[in-house]
Amino acid sequence: MSPLPLSLRQLESLVLSVIEGDTPPLEAVGPLTEYQRHWIPGLDAFWASGVRGVPTDVFRRLPLHTGEHPPTREFLTSGTTHGARGRSPRVSTLCYDRGAQLHFRACLGSLSALPIFALVEPSPTSSLAHMLQDSLGVPCTFLLSSQGYHLSALGAQTSPLLLFSTSFALDALLPELPPLPAGSALIFTGGMKGRGGELSFSQLAARAAGHLEIPESMVFQEYSMTELSSQLWGRDLLTPPGWLEVSARDPISLEPVPAGTPGVLLFHDLANVDVPFAIQTADMGRVLPDGSVQLLGRTPGATPRGCSLAAQELLGST
Repeated sequence: MSPLPLSLRQLESLVLSVIEGDTPPLEAVGPLTEYQRHWIPGLDAFWASGVRGVPTDVFRRLPLHTGEHPPTREFLTSGTTHGARGRSPRVSTLCYDRGAQLHFRACLGSLSALPIFALVEPSPTSSLAHMLQDSLGVPCTFLLSSQGYHLSALGAQTSPLLLFSTSFALDALLPELPPLPAGSALIFTGGMKGRGGELSFSQLAARAAGHLEIPESMVFQEYSMTELSSQLWGRDLLTPPGWLEVSARDPISLEPVPAGTPGVLLFHDLANVDVPFAIQTADMGRVLPDGSVQLLGRTPGATPRGCSLAAQELLGST
């Protein structure tokens, strides 16, 4: 009989030591794999099929998470483009929170100490709201509620701040936003969901910087998703943390493509302790030789065929 895997608390301690830089990431891969193989129903059979990453579409039908402990909270996707909302139940956000704070500070430097004003609603089921409010370690004022946007609070500020927004909200609200105080920065996240065209980072950054009266060098983007616990930060090129491996895959075969070649992005996120740590997205991107990532938008049309087949494999095994 095979020995039982580490407990969730033991595994969490191991991953935290990776996040803190005290343990090489590879030392956590084996224990994390064995834990999730044992405790997440259906995942072992799915991996046995030869496909590693769980497609994000699966989370709309199966709330995959550890069975060792009951979840304490649940993150939901927006559901605005596909109807059904993806679900990511969580037992703990300890690794999520520590990793988010450390990588935010590493990527933003002194800017990470500025207070955040967010064009985001503080929903308890939003992983983005959780990150802003509970993970980054700085005060966050939410400018969106069920009654709408409250931009007067932003206009009253005279000290440097971080304005955080979804790219959709930024594009829509830009004419109504006041200039930001000197020394401020802008961070936006997410694709242009539901709009007629997809703006590049440089296009939206130039427009926003001009209107907000800040240098273009003070405009950044963030990439995250409900199914992940880690984030990437940067400008045109995004930097993943050391415990998050990103690779680009062929949309049909899901095999790796050469560095710098466009493909669908696959993430191995060691901070995903209690939910599947290998996540296959339908987001297109390039992974450069230094590990930085350039986003290229969503896969045109339907979910990539390789992801669809992988989803069928997992749904059929549970």
